[in-house]
Amino acid sequence: MGNRSIPELNSVFQVIVIIIISKLVYLKNEKIGNKINIENIVNLKKKSNSENSKSNKEPSPYYTVMDKDDHTLVFESRFESGNLLAVAKKNDNEYILVVQNDTNTTGYSQWFFFKVSNTKANMTYHFNIINLQKSTSLYNQGMKMLVYSEELEKQTKMGWHRSCKNIQYYRNGIYKIYNERKRSFSSLLFSYESKFENDHVFFSNLIPYTYTELMKELNVFEKDDKKYK
Repeated sequence: MGNRSIPELNSVFQVIVIIIISKLVYLKNEKIGNKINIENIVNLKKKSNSENSKSNKEPSPYYTVMDKDDHTLVFESRFESGNLLAVAKKNDNEYILVVQNDTNTTGYSQWFFFKVSNTKANMTYHFNIINLQKSTSLYNQGMKMLVYSEELEKQTKMGWHRSCKNIQYYRNGIYKIYNERKRSFSSLLFSYESKFENDHVFFSNLIPYTYTELMKELNVFEKDDKKYK
């Protein structure tokens, strides 16, 4: 996966919006407008979350593996701080990702946190997040993304750790117009080698610290306020 030219990247973005129904892997939406524009992908995360919270069950997957020969990765981010909007499959090993806008921003997007399953052992997967907005990143200076493998944790007790290879971050020629201003996007490309069969692997920009974790800690402090004064 080398650097792509701007025209090719633009065509890739069109593939995500136009052909997403025929190559759907993960989708938090059911309505796509006529314009090729991220704002026309309607996010239904709140609806799906509220429906699942009533029954306290795991959400139904957006993609179901067909049979043992189906090597498609299954994506999920309907958990606290997860933020995938859509994913398009190019082949069994390569996926193009779009993330939601960061919370309490005017359309900015830099955070990512998602999970993949249906992995194959000793298989390398390539990911391309195409709508990040920083013009440059520490990923170009050797930083790696955070990874958590459930199987690795079971076998070695290793939790979140820095991993992945072939990491590239660059302006990709894609942009959106917000309040009559042009906002350019950057791509984050990275490769991950799966060591286990049917693993559940989480990827994140930073180690997630959720609102629930914060409230649990504050409750501990409140119950023993003398100790923490």
